Amino acid sequence: MKEALAGLVAMAEGLATGAGLVALLSLLDIVPRLARLTGTPHRVRTYETSIMLGALLASLADTLDLSMRMPEVTMVAVGLFTGVSVGLLTAAVAEVLNVLPVVGRRLGVEDSMPYLVGALLAGKTLGSLFQWVFPGIR
Repeated sequence: MKEALAGLVAMAEGLATGAGLVALLSLLDIVPRLARLTGTPHRVRTYETSIMLGALLASLADTLDLSMRMPEVTMVAVGLFTGVSVGLLTAAVAEVLNVLPVVGRRLGVEDSMPYLVGALLAGKTLGSLFQWVFPGIR
């Protein structure tokens, strides 16, 4: 009986989390903006399907406590694609909220924005690589 109740609560939590994610992506119009940022507006359906399948597979892997052994080269590719996905979604959210132009104006560094964006990208990339190469260091 306890297991059934725990399963029901877990499903309710998953539905609430999924609904929140869908609301965020829909209300902020993130997927079409992501497609526009990448110059691929005809691929909106592909982005939506990829996000849905990625969330579903990650949830299943976490729920079923699945793990996979794979060559380091494959892990690097998976990490790269994951990083690109997170980076693109972050860029879409930042564009929606117009964070960088506002920060640039307030700090008085509008002319240096390309360098600041490059520094942000390099920092995120190097930090991710550091975490992958030295997983024991936190």
